[in-house]
Amino acid sequence: MTRITGEEDDPRVVPGPALACRARLAASFAGQGPGLALLLLVSALAAAALALGRTVLALFTAVRRRTYELAALEASGARVAALRVALLLEQVITVAAGTLAGLLAGLVAARAALGRIPQFAEPPVTPPLPHEVAALPVAAVVGAALLVSLLAAVLVSEALLRGIRVERLRDAPA
Repeated sequence: MTRITGEEDDPRVVPGPALACRARLAASFAGQGPGLALLLLVSALAAAALALGRTVLALFTAVRRRTYELAALEASGARVAALRVALLLEQVITVAAGTLAGLLAGLVAARAALGRIPQFAEPPVTPPLPHEVAALPVAAVVGAALLVSLLAAVLVSEALLRGIRVERLRDAPA
């Protein structure tokens, strides 16, 4: 190979064996796209599981304080029906806000990532796959998640209302 003066420092000039090594390295990395996409999926599921665990822990630690507050409200003359409505309204607002935030974050992440995640180890001969987010499956999943969340909110509210005892006022709030 004939070199021109100053070409020794040029990183674009690659001798023959190094070019073959670079080609082998690029070929080995090209097949790792689906594996990396699977790693991304597993990481997202792990993050969702951790978020769910943190939510359950927060609810568990708040139960004692909430039963104390509800017992104080009942002792001051609040009716159980009014407490039930207040609890359900609080839970519905919290669940709806969380669902809306999760839906928006998921749609933005899907729009940003779907086109960049490799789906094949080798580029296909067929036309590229569409990466639009289908509205019907997203609506079905969001609706099911919202229904389950609201059912859980009703169950938690009823459990809190059943735990109201005026005797709890003797205990210090947590």
